Parts: sequence; C-alpha cells; structure tokens
Amino acid sequence: MMDKAIVQFRAAIRLRPLGEKAHFNLGLSYLAKGEYGQARKEFETVQVINPGNYEAGRFLEYLSSLK
Repeated sequence: MMDKAIVQFRAAIRLRPLGEKAHFNLGLSYLAKGEYGQARKEFETVQVINPGNYEAGRFLEYLSSLK
C-alpha cells in the first residue's frame, strides 16, 4: 500500500516540484515504511519550501531522536 502511495506522491512532485503537501506526504509514507533517510530528505525539502511548517519540523526532531 505504501509503495503505491510513494509512486503517486513522486508523480505529483514531478508535476509540481515545490508541492509542499506532496513532499510532506511522501515523507510520511517513507516514515511508515521505516525508510528514515528518505523521510528525512522529504521533511527537509518541506522546510526549504515552507520554513514555517511546524509538522515537518516535529518529524525531523523525531527522526533525530532515533539515532
């Protein structure tokens, strides 16, 4: 199920590279799969697009705590 979501979010990002929601949801999908490095990359991208995105910041904090 997550693999299908990942494919869909990647397609959305190809159409709209600065799509904050698509990057955020792709990050959530990677997080659910345990692909923490990929999740971190997407949440960091969200923060570049919108530095005020609180949720992405919280997920980055969570991912940092896993080390």
